[in-house]
Amino acid sequence: MDHRKGQILQAIINDYVETASPIGSDWLVSHYDFGCKSATIRNEMAEMLDMGYLIQPHTSAGRIPSNLGYRYYVNCLMKPVVIDEEVTQSFRAFDDSSIEAEELIQLTCKFLAYMTQYPSVAIFPSISEASVQRIFLSSASTHHILFVTLFKTGHIEHHLIEVDQAVKDSQLQKITNIVNMNVSGRNLKDIAKMDLVTLSNDILADGKILSAIQQFIQEMTTRLSNDKVFLEGAVNLLRQREFHDVMKVEQLLNLLDQRSILWQVFLRIPSNQGVTIFIGDETDVMYMSECSLVVSSYHIRERTAGYLGVLGPTRMHYDRAVAAVDTMSRQLSNMLSRTVLD
Repeated sequence: MDHRKGQILQAIINDYVETASPIGSDWLVSHYDFGCKSATIRNEMAEMLDMGYLIQPHTSAGRIPSNLGYRYYVNCLMKPVVIDEEVTQSFRAFDDSSIEAEELIQLTCKFLAYMTQYPSVAIFPSISEASVQRIFLSSASTHHILFVTLFKTGHIEHHLIEVDQAVKDSQLQKITNIVNMNVSGRNLKDIAKMDLVTLSNDILADGKILSAIQQFIQEMTTRLSNDKVFLEGAVNLLRQREFHDVMKVEQLLNLLDQRSILWQVFLRIPSNQGVTIFIGDETDVMYMSECSLVVSSYHIRERTAGYLGVLGPTRMHYDRAVAAVDTMSRQLSNMLSRTVLD
């Protein structure tokens, strides 16, 4: 498109996003100065309709942007927005090594929903895929062992394991050293497949304890094998005119609960691309054809740790959403990289 068409398209998108009403040439003439007559604007709009950038919902109505129009706007016309520093300062107040990664991600989701007034979504990969930093064993009673697993993500799992033999602290220390030599740096799923009993040179003395530990690790792996999806600000959907249909909202919320579908979309995002925007049918997901998804990966140092984004109608404030997602994914990455152990 030429410069003037771009100006007109940007004006139509800006006003349609605010009003949710089709924009006509008379409106544009009364609110903007494009340096041309109203007849020229009508001709330009007619050409953009033929090109597929605009849609005319009704014969006598104005025009609204098509998905192609939004795509052109996002790629060629959208200007960067600066995020209010007060919001990011409020979020940085939670930069505390004592807060667990999962809690920090959920908190980030809440801030993002507040900043954009769109539902926010984040995926936190299952702990079973995370590397184990260290395992701690200590005697809780004569026949109980306190088993603590520290993951590199900062997540901690602890449990009492019952054994049918008296356990000495010196024996537990030896077993702890043996186990850590073999499991440190491995993910939980791989550890669950190991035969821990064979690690000891004294199977008669240590075998039952190692067997109990192995059984617990397998149970823990099964329990932690589901990726977690955080959804915040779902009520914001109801504020959008496109989602006044309760059935439509219900279908969309049910979709967001299906982790595998979200992963299919998110895994199409290159890890180093920054913010990615899916408009309408670009997600290839049923019930999301009237939605746009603005999403970015977040990282722990150089490793992609998960995905964070906002979902809204195609009639979205893309500039604000992109700026907010970019800012919060960077903040989250920085905080996780400082608080999560090497």
